[in-house]
Amino acid sequence: DIALIELSSSVKMNKYTQTIELPTKNEDFSGMNCVISGWGSLYGIGTTLPDALQKLDVRVQSKYECRAPGAHWGWQLCVYKAGASACTGDSGGPLACKKNGRWILAGAASFVYGNCSTRMPTVYTGVSYFRGKIGKHTSELQSRSDLVCRLLLEKKKIASAEIKRCEVLTKKYRLCLRNYHSIS
Repeated sequence: DIALIELSSSVKMNKYTQTIELPTKNEDFSGMNCVISGWGSLYGIGTTLPDALQKLDVRVQSKYECRAPGAHWGWQLCVYKAGASACTGDSGGPLACKKNGRWILAGAASFVYGNCSTRMPTVYTGVSYFRGKIGKHTSELQSRSDLVCRLLLEKKKIASAEIKRCEVLTKKYRLCLRNYHSIS
């Protein structure tokens, strides 16, 4: 349920496209009211898909409350709202929790029960559990970016516009890593 991608170009942020913070390693969201969203089926497997992004306020269950068969507490989270559920097509969608005024990506939709049962919790992969691996891979991206930029700059094999772009990218990666390490 977790994937990292490296974009070939920057994404323009606007009111529809924003970033979300990653949690610290093993950060706990038990008992918090959070939001799930997705484009999954509205009334069960094989039913109508929405024309608009759907969202639902849910509560993250503690490990003592989560009695979902197949859920592995520690690396998965259970969320629940009576009478509602994520459904087929919502897989990979975000579980976002607001802490101290900041939105944090707590999880990615993993699975639902039966025909999107509204009597069972929805299970999410906990992002905080994988924070160390995410950090390792983002550090590798930083190292690779720095190496490529240094090699290109040393060989002077790129135009001055590309040198400037390379320097800007390296600064962005460093800022990103500095932010990551300050919340880890």
